[in-house]
Formats: sequence, C-alpha cells, structure tokens
Amino acid sequence: MTKLEYGDLYKFLVSLGILLICLSLVVPWLCLRESLGGLLKASEISELTPTAQALLDYRLQAALWFVRNVWWISLTLMIGGLLTLVRGIVLWGRKQRLLDHRVEIETEKLGLEVERLKRQMEPLTPGEIAINAIGEITEELEAEEPPEPAIVHSLTAGIQEYLREEKIFFDKLVTCYGSDRVLTHQGARDAAYDAILISDSPVLADVVFEVKRLTRHLSLDRLRAAVDQVSRLIQDYAVVRGRSTTSVVGILMFVVPQDDRDSVMMQEYLGTTKDQAESYRVKVHPIFITEQELREITCGELRAKIDGIAALVP
Repeated sequence: MTKLEYGDLYKFLVSLGILLICLSLVVPWLCLRESLGGLLKASEISELTPTAQALLDYRLQAALWFVRNVWWISLTLMIGGLLTLVRGIVLWGRKQRLLDHRVEIETEKLGLEVERLKRQMEPLTPGEIAINAIGEITEELEAEEPPEPAIVHSLTAGIQEYLREEKIFFDKLVTCYGSDRVLTHQGARDAAYDAILISDSPVLADVVFEVKRLTRHLSLDRLRAAVDQVSRLIQDYAVVRGRSTTSVVGILMFVVPQDDRDSVMMQEYLGTTKDQAESYRVKVHPIFITEQELREITCGELRAKIDGIAALVP
C-alpha cells in the first residue's frame, strides 16, 4: 500500500498508519543527511548581508531544535502510525468478517434457490431429448432450398451431430461455471430448456440457452422463429423463478460451418434479434461459433462472452 486510500475509511487508516511509520524512519535519516548550513565558515557568514545572516541564524536555531528533538518526533510518528495502523486493521477486520458472513449467506441462499429451481423443473427423458433433436434437425432440413439428398437421408447422423455439439457446449459450461449452476435438458410449464445458467451475482442475469445447428446460411425467417422460441422460454422461466424478465437473458448458440462467417450478415442478425426480443420485453443475443472454436474456447473467453451478455444494466 504505497499511497493513501480514500475510497474506504478503514483502508485510509491503515494506509495513513503505514505512511506515518515510514516517515518516522525517514525523518532521522534526512536530518543526519542535510548540513542545514552548519558547515559554513565564519568568513563566509561575515560576507553575507545582515538580513541573510539573520535568516541563516534562524535556520540554524530551527535546525538545532530539530536535531535535539528528532528522536522524539520520530517516536511520536512511530507511535501515531502504529496506533492508526492497528485501529484501521481492527475496524477493517470487523468489516471484512461481516462481508465474509454476507457472502456465506448469499452463497447459501443461492444454493437454496438452485435446489428450489431443481424441484420445480424436471430433467427431460432421453425420449424427449431425442424428440427435440429430431425437431431441430427437421427444421434445418426444411430450411434447405432445395434439400440435398445427402442431408435428407442422413437424419439420424444429423441428430447425432446435433447432440454431440450440444454436449460439447454443455460440458464446457459445466467446466467453466460448475455443475451447481448449470442445468441441462430441463422441462417446466410445458417448456423444454436446452441449458440454464443460474447467476451467482446480483449484477448478472440468469441465462437461458438454446442451441441451434446450421449447415447452410441462416435465413431471417428461421432466426425470427428461434428468437420467438427463446423469448417465450425466458417468459416461462421468469414465472418459474418468480422474477422479472429483465433478470433473465437468452442466448441463441448457433453452431455454424467454417465458411459461414459473413460479418455484414452477422450485424444484420444482431439488429433483428434485438428488435424482435424487445417486442417481448426480453433480451436475446445470438452467438455464432464453429464446432472447432467451441472445442478450443477457454473458460476465460467463454465467461467473458457470456457474462458480458448477462450483465444487468443499472
């Protein structure tokens, strides 16, 4: 702590105490280091004007008093610094214990909320997961104009790829945020959720995820349908949680081919998504990512991306 802290009273007292202790050590050194004019010869002093001689005499008298009392000054600074430091540490310690206790209470409260949410929701059965996957792949096939035979006859392979990409993302979420905060394949109020990230901070919203797989360029019609789906999921989830929709955000995770990265089109999609979601009074944000990028993204990068979207605007 090399400078005074003004943002907190107790930190200020601690930093002031450290500063006074440092001064108590520096002052004697400065006193012994400076000559203060005491090395001038009598002939040199006699050549000075009367005013200069008077100023020099005053300076020497002050220096003499300072030299005689420097150890008392240093001791006073040392004692004052120690008292201030101890006082600041004691008060700071009390405050920190209260903050730690509040964090423990908030953590316990979060755990209770997660348990209550788990009781209100039910994990989807393997059959329900498969039905949802079939619906996603069928929706993708119907978007093809015209549908390619190689894609049409490989519905099973498409479902397997979709579920694999989902699992990659879900495993990454659990790794980065912990299994206590991530719920996957949940159902409540006749709504099916791909994944839910429960916030552990008052400045971050809960996040509802919907994973989509793309093999061709995304059409605006399909994007609008996806935004409509996620917006309704957010509204249902807010009812389950007993919260406002402003405390929940939706993320559309589009797993795209390597060559589907048109930045101009991405900006158009972002604007369309925002406008449509606002009509529901919710916040939905699309993320376009390749499977390779999904595998390689680090927890720091993923958290920065998701938390940046989930940040609540004061």
